[in-house]
Amino acid sequence: MEQIRLIMLVESRIRGNVYVRFGGEFLKTSHSNMERRWELSLLQETVKIYQQGKKYYDALKSVNNLVKDAR
Repeated sequence: MEQIRLIMLVESRIRGNVYVRFGGEFLKTSHSNMERRWELSLLQETVKIYQQGKKYYDALKSVNNLVKDAR
């Protein structure tokens, strides 16, 4: 019988009564003809949140500029 193991490298921290576990890696294939590579899941989430925030900020800034021009 073949055993499949999940290997996940994570960083853990304990502060008071709260135990926090974050980070981790997973295999990701960008294209079907490319090899699979390890990618940091925490880094991917950080990039996604940054891009969403930048998109929101740029839209808000353009609306603010329209209001200034209308005055």
